[in-house]
Formats: sequence, structure tokens, C-alpha cells
Amino acid sequence: MIASLAAPAESESRPPPKRMRAIALLAASAMFMESLDGTIVAIALPAMAGHFRVDAADMHVGITSYLIALAVLLPLSNWAAEQWGPRRVFVTAVGLFTLASIACAASQTLLAFAIARLFQGSAAAMMTPVGRLVVLRHTEKSGLINAVALLTWPALLAPAVAPPLGGLIVEHLSWQWIFFLNLPLGFFGIIAALRVLPPRWPSSGQSRPDWTGLVLWAITAAMLIGGIESAKRTSPPVIVIALSAGLVAALLCWRHFHAWPRPLLDIKLIGRHRSFGAAVREGTVFRASILATPFLLPLYFHVGLGKSISETGLLIMIGMAGNIGIKAVTSPILRRVGFQRILVGNGLLLGAGFAAFMLTGPDTPFVVLAAMLLFNGLSRSMQFTTLNTLAFADVAPDEMPHANTLLSTTLQISGAIGVAVGALALQIGSRFHGEETPAAFHLCFAAIAVMSFAAAISCMRLDTTIGSGLILRRTGNMRND
Repeated sequence: MIASLAAPAESESRPPPKRMRAIALLAASAMFMESLDGTIVAIALPAMAGHFRVDAADMHVGITSYLIALAVLLPLSNWAAEQWGPRRVFVTAVGLFTLASIACAASQTLLAFAIARLFQGSAAAMMTPVGRLVVLRHTEKSGLINAVALLTWPALLAPAVAPPLGGLIVEHLSWQWIFFLNLPLGFFGIIAALRVLPPRWPSSGQSRPDWTGLVLWAITAAMLIGGIESAKRTSPPVIVIALSAGLVAALLCWRHFHAWPRPLLDIKLIGRHRSFGAAVREGTVFRASILATPFLLPLYFHVGLGKSISETGLLIMIGMAGNIGIKAVTSPILRRVGFQRILVGNGLLLGAGFAAFMLTGPDTPFVVLAAMLLFNGLSRSMQFTTLNTLAFADVAPDEMPHANTLLSTTLQISGAIGVAVGALALQIGSRFHGEETPAAFHLCFAAIAVMSFAAAISCMRLDTTIGSGLILRRTGNMRND
């Protein structure tokens, strides 16, 4: 173990603090671009449907193809970075993502758009995990809390910015500009990556990926994500078949990953480290509840409460202010309170914040909604940062690439689960209370509140000293708080 801990420091030089901050900002910017693009496209689906002359429901093939490509290829990101170097992989991925964005904007048919989104998702699978891995691999444990805090904000900021920004673009420009936004971001990202990213790092000796695991995982991701995404537009027998096939493939995946010496996804890390296991198990439930809100809140305000687009956008921006506002004190709170207490206490507050929306309606004052969103943004950001930091608290440097890949994969699955739970609850609520009524949405908030409460209660069994190795270290080679 001592040799493995020392290996990265001996075999690869650690960039100076100023360069590390530049690398972290580059990784965060790439994550923001990918997250914003993946979220904002949903706002423009009706306009795209009119352009392609198809039903709006058919446009979800563009979202589904993107998510499946992202989930399937994401586990290969670590292997690709070892084979060809993080700089080459990252620059190629950003370039492909940018070119695919141009192809999306130039699409004249739904098929062309779906293919372009497929390439976009493939590029995103190599772009964001590799950028984050460079930061994690070169950051000392003492600076991990600050580093993860910086890398967390894109996942919370982009979904909050997307609804108002997408609405303004579609209303005043055209839906193509949603994808043109990626051009300057991609151009500057490539220039920055060529300047700051390391060209290579030591290989683990794995010359070829786990092809069997990749095939099994591809079937699992395609069936589960495809079934979840098409739940509202596909007949129940087809959904049952898809989800059943996905679950069978998932079981085969689990058995294969346990038995294979160099698996595509090293799931043994879940049992090997208590901290990482908690970040994956309870973290998946927490993240699913949190990632359901970008889907639910804009719909609830605009459709359920009858707010205008500008009012809805303002409310979402207030929630975003909560996400950002707590960043300055996240690290001190973690060091003072501890991971386990934050996961339990803040998790219960998170669930209470979701449940509070069940008490709102068309007559709820704007200022009350704003205060609720501000509180919700604070608790969401705190929980996200805590989970993402805890995941790497006890992971050895030589395990970091595998841990990053597995965590990134579960994050994508969490997002799909969250949206699926929200959509299913909304569908059930609409049958009992009527479509576009506040009561139909209240069931959605009840569902994600129960998820948060359940995960928080599960975290009570964790040791209060979990992750204490990070808390005891107050200095590091990166600072952002």
C-alpha cells in the first residue's frame, strides 16, 4: 500500500498550484458545457419538432441517443486516457463535441439530429471524466475538498441556467443557437487544454479494455436508460421487456465485474472502502432526488402554478444563487461538522425542502417560493459537494481512475432514475388529479422527498469518523473557498 501511495508522486510530477487551478477551471468549464448542453436542449424540443415536422414526443430520441452513448462509452474514458494520454483524449473529445454541436444545428431531419447527438454523447463520455480525473490524480488529499467543491458547481449551475437561457434563445433567436453556444466554449477549451493538460501519465499495463464487460454494460445502459426515457411514449409491454432485459444484463454485468481481474467498472471499490460505498449507494439515491428537480421545478412553476416564462426563469435563478452562495463556506462546514453528520442532517433538510413544495399552490406568494428555492439550492449544493468529496476520501492514488469512472457512471444513472421517478409520479398524479394541476406535481415532490429521507436515514449507520482523514487536513495545493 505504501508503494502504491507513493507511485504517482514518484512517476509523474505534480503541477504547481497555479497550473492546477487552471486545470481545475478547465475541467469544470468542460463539465459545465456538457451539462448545459444536455439540459438546455429539452427547452427547444417543441421548436425543433416544428422544424423537423414531427411530433414533439418523437424529439426525445435525440435526448435518449445522447444519454445512451454517454453512459455506454463513459467507462472507457480511463483506458483511453492511459492509452493515448489525457491531453490528446480531452482535446479530441472537445473537438468532436464542438463539431457534433455544429451538426446538430445544421440538421434538417430527425434522423440526422439523432446521429449528431449520438456523436455528442460519445464525445462527452471522454471529455468530462478525463478532465476531472486529471484534477483528482494530481491533487493531494489535503486539497481534495476544495478541488471537488470546484468540480461540483457545473452539475448544479447548468441545470439552473438552462431553462431561462434556453427560453430566451428560442424566443428571441432560434433553436440552432443553443448548439452554436458550444463553438466559442469548445475553441477556448481546446486552446487551454493544449497549454495546461499533461501529455501522458503512467499506464497500468492494461493493453485492451474489457470487451465482454463493455458489451454487457452497453446492453444494460441501452435497455435501462432507453426504457426509462421512453416510458411515457411507449406501450407498457415494450417498457417491461426493455427494463427486464436491462436488469438481466445488469445482473450479468455485476457477476462479470466481480470475477474479471481487470473489469470495465471496478465495483469491488464499493465494498473495499466504506466512504466510496456510501457515496455510490446512498449517493445514488440522493443524486436521483436532486437531479429530478431541473425537470420538475420549471414545469411546476410554468404549468402547475401558471407563472410566466420570465417569472419561472427568475425563480430558477434564485435557486441557482443558493447553489453558488454556499460554496464559500462548504469546506469549513465539512471540516467542522463532518461527513456523516452532514449527510444525515442536510439530507433530512433536503427532503424537508422538497416536501415543502407540496404545501404550495397558485396563491403562494412569490417571495415564499423564492425563499424555498434559496434554501433548496443551499442544501442541494452542500449534499452534492459532500458526496463527491467523500467518494475519494479513502481511495488510493492507483485506484483513483477506476473510482472516478465508476462514480461518473453512477452519476449518469442517477440522473436517468431521477427524471424517470419524477415523470412517473407526474403521470400517476395527473390521472388522479388532472393534468397541469398543482396536486399532480405534489406527488412528484413527495416521491423525491421520500428518496432523500430514506437515504439520510440509511446514512445514520455510517461511522461518524468516516472521511476524517480529509477533515484533519486544512491546507492543500488548491484553494477556492
